[in-house]
Amino acid sequence: MKKNKNTTEKIKHVKIAGLDVEEKKISEKVAVISPGFRATKNEKYLRKIKDEIEKRGISTIIFTFRMKKITIESELNDLNKMVKKAEKYEKIALVGHSFGGLISMIYAGSEKEKKIKALVLLSAPASEKSNGREWVKKLKKELKEDKAMLKIRKIKIPTLIIQGVFDERISKNSGRILKKKINGSELKEFKTDHFYTNKRELKKISMETAKWIERQLK
Repeated sequence: MKKNKNTTEKIKHVKIAGLDVEEKKISEKVAVISPGFRATKNEKYLRKIKDEIEKRGISTIIFTFRMKKITIESELNDLNKMVKKAEKYEKIALVGHSFGGLISMIYAGSEKEKKIKALVLLSAPASEKSNGREWVKKLKKELKEDKAMLKIRKIKIPTLIIQGVFDERISKNSGRILKKKINGSELKEFKTDHFYTNKRELKKISMETAKWIERQLK
């Protein structure tokens, strides 16, 4: 897609309440991109997806969660700060990978922000086995207390679910479970793992994500 000649591009690197944030203004449409657990805004697979979204003439805001307390509430607050920053745009898409996808879908199901028009879940967990990991046990308890699944079922905006069939971090059935929980959602499965190390499949995921967001933000 060719960019409008009147469109300006400007990259800003800022700190917002301790959050490391990068914003690239291209148009009045924006994708807010959330990384996974302990990941940063500089992950190569996220940058690839981000670049492809920008090629479609869509602005981006990408950030790194603070991860100080590792609670659903604190990470939802981080994402909320990004959405508030994005309110100056006309239309917003939320894009979240893994844990960032979990936070994005809980947010999408609990907020009434009318500018949020689309949601992309990249390898987001539908459920998680703790395997002795205390932080996962803590999050599972918090998710239950917060009635997170009830919020996820309330998602009304168009939702694209991306799942790698060789995912080694979450259940390979997560995508199919989420498709059942989120009314009207679309599921796309790819021959790759949780971090999209297959370059050919990453290219497909990036293009599919960008084209889908472009359609939803028209």
